[in-house]
Amino acid sequence: MRTLNINKDGVVATVALKPTSELTHAMMGENTVRVMFDSKEYIDLELGSYVDVFGSRYFLNTQPLVKKTGNKMFSYDVVFESWYYDLSKVVFLDVDSLGIHMSYEFSLTANIETFAAMLEKNLQRVYDFWDVEVVDPSDLVLTLSFSDQRCHQALRTICEEFDYEFKIERSQGRNTITIEKTIGATIQGRFEFGKGKGLYSLERGASGSSNVISRLYAYGSSKNIGDNYRNFSPRLRMPAQVIEDTPDIFVEIDVIDPMTEVYQVYYTTNASYVQIQLEIGGVWTDYGEVYPAGEYPLPVITTDMEAASNVDIKAWNVKGKYVFAVQEPFGWYSYQGVDYIETEAEMLSEHVMIFEDVYPHRVGEVVDVPSLLEFEDDQMFDLNEKDEFGTVYLINKVSPKVKFTSGKLSGYEFIVSKYDHTTKRFTIQQYIDERGLAIPSEDTEAFQVTPGDEYILLDIRMPESYIEDAEVELYDTAKEWLEKYNHQYVQYTLEIDPLFMKGKPDINAGDSVNVMDRDLGNTLMRVTQLKRNLVHEEKYDLVLADSLYKKKRRIFNRFDAKVQLDPQLKVGGDKNETYTVTNTREKVILHGMGKRPSVTIRDEEGTMCIAGVQYIGEDMIKITWSYLFTGFIELN
Repeated sequence: MRTLNINKDGVVATVALKPTSELTHAMMGENTVRVMFDSKEYIDLELGSYVDVFGSRYFLNTQPLVKKTGNKMFSYDVVFESWYYDLSKVVFLDVDSLGIHMSYEFSLTANIETFAAMLEKNLQRVYDFWDVEVVDPSDLVLTLSFSDQRCHQALRTICEEFDYEFKIERSQGRNTITIEKTIGATIQGRFEFGKGKGLYSLERGASGSSNVISRLYAYGSSKNIGDNYRNFSPRLRMPAQVIEDTPDIFVEIDVIDPMTEVYQVYYTTNASYVQIQLEIGGVWTDYGEVYPAGEYPLPVITTDMEAASNVDIKAWNVKGKYVFAVQEPFGWYSYQGVDYIETEAEMLSEHVMIFEDVYPHRVGEVVDVPSLLEFEDDQMFDLNEKDEFGTVYLINKVSPKVKFTSGKLSGYEFIVSKYDHTTKRFTIQQYIDERGLAIPSEDTEAFQVTPGDEYILLDIRMPESYIEDAEVELYDTAKEWLEKYNHQYVQYTLEIDPLFMKGKPDINAGDSVNVMDRDLGNTLMRVTQLKRNLVHEEKYDLVLADSLYKKKRRIFNRFDAKVQLDPQLKVGGDKNETYTVTNTREKVILHGMGKRPSVTIRDEEGTMCIAGVQYIGEDMIKITWSYLFTGFIELN
């Protein structure tokens, strides 16, 4: 496009664009149009003015930069913002069923649909044309904490913690935020060097500066494990028995020399490592070294057929941990007391993760509500069970709690004053909020328990089967995390040949692009950011990455018994920590890194900023700004 209409209750001006005018769109982030032009007349651009670019509308939310360059010449540099920036104007509050805001600082335990509904309520407090929908919601229930956040920050937090993505679309006067596992399309064809093949330049580098993690120490929450769990461990630990698929193991006895009847033992397996076991005196005993996977002869050569038959192997996925043995004990199992999993790497790099969301729990369902403060669950176990040592599930001097995870009381927590196992009926205590409203409410249906509501129990010791299930969940969660972050992520920067894009569909943030280069490699990667020229519409600069989210996982803190870390800590580790701040002039961080780290300050758009930094010992930093600052603090 050569010209562009700027509108506000009709066309305000039609301007001739400079070639430097461009659109910038980051996946789940910045979405702006920078319009640059000269004018012989002064144009009074009011806030709320808008432009339509590539099928989307962008608004003027900040004063434009205007420079008078001559007696009758003005130079304009104007940034228009997408609908996404409406979200930055709305505070994310703890909105209840009546739409009454209660607090700007709160925690909520719920599934992703409930968080999406909370976001929609907040947006509809201010605007009446925003909707939020979730495609294929998961059953995962998380506890997320919010403190003085805007809706755009809360949306990113929700998507990151549940591992979803979002897009914003406008249709028939309404804006819809769609939250789904993956947004974007796969661009057909591929970009490569050569005449007419699409690439002007290609740069490959690391995405992020954190070390590759090869060994992960993983712990769960302290909830619902009791006070005598696993040698008084304060947190959930990975299981002592990890059951997985049985590896393929084949042991064969072969005759090396028929004349002397010398036997050789061979093995074939898809496990990572193996070691011989010999039956000596009726006991299976480890023998020799640990060998890599594959098909190899074992160092057992004998003329005794019976001795050759008494040879077997055991196998590892990770050397020294998670063993499979054909003989007793058999099945995959881990050594008691080892709280880490690891992968093979050139250099050892340890990391500790606290997965606060992983703890023993049962999702119960309300089947009947006999009275305002009573509900029944016909599948409930006997909460009052006792043995020779006392109560099995109730903790001495601690009141059990019910926390609803769905329904009108989702997020509310109540003390259980009584449980009758004959009727499987709970009696709960009313909660009085800061407005003096008693919940559950006699008069307001919006604050009442209803059949079909789901809940979890807290401040009890769950039955052993639930604890074992949580340990396996912790192992699976840790394994998934390590598989995702045990390698360095790659980022590509592409400059695309405009001629190649003529007549081809538009590329958008979130799309997948196939890049082929004989030196740097061939790969299908996501477009995490793009710049598109407004004058030369086929001219794109793309940033591609193989991971949108850097090292993060739900809610966690770096594990250190001596240091209480900032609750807003986003990225953990000994060498990299990131904190979020909102509308503040001062921030004191107790980081516990044991050194004076370097400090990088970035605003919400990722631009580096200047601030005052004062080191207070090795574990504390005070950062100050001369203005109200919103953005990120990175410690390295």
